[in-house]
Amino acid sequence: MSESDETQNLRLAIDRVSRPIKHAEIIRADSDRSVTALFRRTDEPLLEQLRAAISNGMETGGGPGRAARERTPIAIAAFTLYETIDGRVRSWMLDVGGKAGRDLTVGQILQAWFVLWMVKNPDVLTVARHAAIVEGWEQQILDTLDPPKRIEITSACPLCNKEWVNVGLKLPGGLDDPNDLERVRVLVAVERANIEESYATCRHCERVWTGVGQMRALRILLDDKEAERHAVSG
Repeated sequence: MSESDETQNLRLAIDRVSRPIKHAEIIRADSDRSVTALFRRTDEPLLEQLRAAISNGMETGGGPGRAARERTPIAIAAFTLYETIDGRVRSWMLDVGGKAGRDLTVGQILQAWFVLWMVKNPDVLTVARHAAIVEGWEQQILDTLDPPKRIEITSACPLCNKEWVNVGLKLPGGLDDPNDLERVRVLVAVERANIEESYATCRHCERVWTGVGQMRALRILLDDKEAERHAVSG
């Protein structure tokens, strides 16, 4: 039985973030194009590039009460995103009764989860929702590795009602490390040259609004929430 469009979208999205990225470039050696050379290279999977950005974005430093190495903005963003994806993927794995081996990468766990999950024959809407989540991860990884212009939105998320979120290291018990903590707005907009590829996202509930239509809908939601707040306070 052939897979549905939604299943294919999810499978391809998982492959794009978890498998090595192959590039090929043809170099023309002369004007009549009779001689060419093909150069190939393979990059690490996007998830592994994201993990590498955490350590690559560390700067030596020091100071009382601080670690000897300080995180640069890209390291903080990479760490926060990687931890979010890692936690969600491991949660999905538990939901299907699987166990994520300690020696497996997040990408390998994600691939294994997909195989186990599809055996359960999830409905089309659920598959589409998971595809949207993984596609969102892909875009966020690319934005972290090559940051576009970002604008923090000074409003609470209209869906989860959070206004601020903590980013940084976690202590063994899962609590925030007070010595490695940054408090940031929960809503952030990302501007791209193609406006339809611009988006806003909530750092807490992970909802993403992509393109002019959805971002306009977000603006309406925010305005409605603000009107409700004024009505109650008035």
